[in-house]
Amino acid sequence: MAVTVLTTKHGTSVGPSTYTQFNVVVQLGYDGSNSTGYNMYVRYYVRVSKSSNTSNFTNNLRVSWTSTLYGLSKVGDYAISNWISLGTKAYGTKVTASANCWYERSNGTVLKSSADASYTIPTPTYTVSYNANGGSNAPNSQTKYHGTNIVLSSTKPTRAGHTFLGWGTSSTDTTVDYASGGTYTANASITLYAIWQIHIYAVTYNANGGSNAPSGQTKLYGVTLPLQTAIPTRENYNFLGWATNSSATTPTYKSGDNYTNNASVTLYAVWELAYVKPRINNFTVYRCDSNGNMADDGMYARVSFDWETDKENVQYRLYYKPTDETEYIETSAKRLSGTSGSVTGTSLLDTNGMIELDIELSYDIRLNVADEYGYNSVEIVLHSVFIPIDSTPDGRCMSFGEPAKDKESDVLRFGYKTVDIAPKERLTYHGEDFFGQTLLWSGLAIMDETHYINLSKPISEMKNGILLVFSRNGDYNLAPFFVPRQLVAMHTRTTYAFPLLTSLFDYVGQKTLNISDSKIEGHADNDATGKNGISGITYHNEQFFLRYVFEV
Repeated sequence: MAVTVLTTKHGTSVGPSTYTQFNVVVQLGYDGSNSTGYNMYVRYYVRVSKSSNTSNFTNNLRVSWTSTLYGLSKVGDYAISNWISLGTKAYGTKVTASANCWYERSNGTVLKSSADASYTIPTPTYTVSYNANGGSNAPNSQTKYHGTNIVLSSTKPTRAGHTFLGWGTSSTDTTVDYASGGTYTANASITLYAIWQIHIYAVTYNANGGSNAPSGQTKLYGVTLPLQTAIPTRENYNFLGWATNSSATTPTYKSGDNYTNNASVTLYAVWELAYVKPRINNFTVYRCDSNGNMADDGMYARVSFDWETDKENVQYRLYYKPTDETEYIETSAKRLSGTSGSVTGTSLLDTNGMIELDIELSYDIRLNVADEYGYNSVEIVLHSVFIPIDSTPDGRCMSFGEPAKDKESDVLRFGYKTVDIAPKERLTYHGEDFFGQTLLWSGLAIMDETHYINLSKPISEMKNGILLVFSRNGDYNLAPFFVPRQLVAMHTRTTYAFPLLTSLFDYVGQKTLNISDSKIEGHADNDATGKNGISGITYHNEQFFLRYVFEV
């Protein structure tokens, strides 16, 4: 057994100064430690520090640790005991031991030496160290005492692009052993390593009008991500790349490029139109006479339009049909040269020449412009000849805004709306029925701000509304306008504008009226003349007059 001496205490030396002197010695030691403390031992002996080299002390020396009597002579150690076990003493415990030795002389004098030894077993300490493990700002080390618990530091390290999860006991740990601010109980020094969770970012793809977008990807902080090489598809478009907003026309990333941003992102496909259909602008159609001159009552038609295309081999074709019918009649195709141009005043033709159109019918006119890859088409309505008021020779059909039809009898027609009337009803004036309708007012009024008409019946009580008829001066080139009852109810005392012109376009004007449920009021602009500063049109409001007001 190897005992390590922890402390040695010597008692007071006693004996004649000219003869042998001695003292008692006490030693404390241990042979090792365990989880609870030290295995403690004590040893005693007597030390002769001075001797007369004679047997000054016969075998009459007594000690406290044994009953044996000892004799002293030369300098040295006597009555040496073995190491005596004191058992295991806990950390922090103060261990004590005492011993005596004495000698009684023949004259009765007692020479005595005493010694007291003590030793406090130190409490072990342990160091808790912190390693940021790739981060920074790790907490300072802490000291833990044996048998006590320690609260770990609540300071958290930092690391760009990572979230701190807790502490592990190895630099490669992925599972947290100790939380920040947790309790450490082990009686051992330790180094705790930060456990990090790297930031993860989602990269998603939006086909942006196409289909077959690539599947999303996951990007790690600080790690370059190659984008998907798969590309979406879209009919008639070329894929250019990816951008970070849906309206971009220039790509930010190509397919397969590296994405380095530490952020989630949605990438939108950027498309380039692979083929653009022919463009048609300013498509107009008008009635004309047989010489191609514009005429309101013309039986033929001429067409004008602008066109543009990106391809070659361009041609156009016109189709027509009465509006009431379903099947179009096809005309011959005509070749166009170049990739853009204008067609001005071309006639609606078939193999026999200009196509004759009924003045009493409206026609749907369709234009197709085609290139070698596709076509585009537009439609427009060519209206029937505008006749303000017309009647059949027998008086059995009257029409406002279009020709009266001989095949209809006992009918009052407003545009495409007809009202049946009894055969006995005929046209009368000033409050009398007009083919089942009522003439509320007639005259020749310029309708300036001083003019007004009080209606004998509120518009809200009428079946449909009122019909206003204007003309230039007192002639019979009449211009009727229908004002619905519902419109007046929605916008009471609202200003209504009625654009007016003569058949030869030599006079242009406008009448402005305030219409309420029971009153029509004029406006100061109704007798004005001048030139519009924007359009350059010269207007003659003073040339036009209100002639009739009908209940319809």
